[in-house]
Amino acid sequence: MSIDVLRIEWPSGLVQQFMDVPVNQVLAVIEPPRLEVGQGMTVTGFELLLTSRGGYDYRIEASTNLVDLTTVRTLPAVEGTIPVVDSGSAGFDRRFYRAVME
Repeated sequence: MSIDVLRIEWPSGLVQQFMDVPVNQVLAVIEPPRLEVGQGMTVTGFELLLTSRGGYDYRIEASTNLVDLTTVRTLPAVEGTIPVVDSGSAGFDRRFYRAVME
């Protein structure tokens, strides 16, 4: 027996859905970080905003091809929204980012 769809709507606006969740268990679900464009390209680099609750550590990674990832910055104990600037973004026609919880 399982739950067809478990949907969580977080206060930040993020939505998570889990399909076919087995019953009779305890789940620990953590709100995922939200990584979005801040001011975009600035004088010092490309600005992103990382939003997280709970004081988790994160590593921001960047890629130009979604395969080869490099660390842009590590952030300890993120609580709330903080700006992250990728000073190495100049010279790329595209760049992909992700936040990894450590």
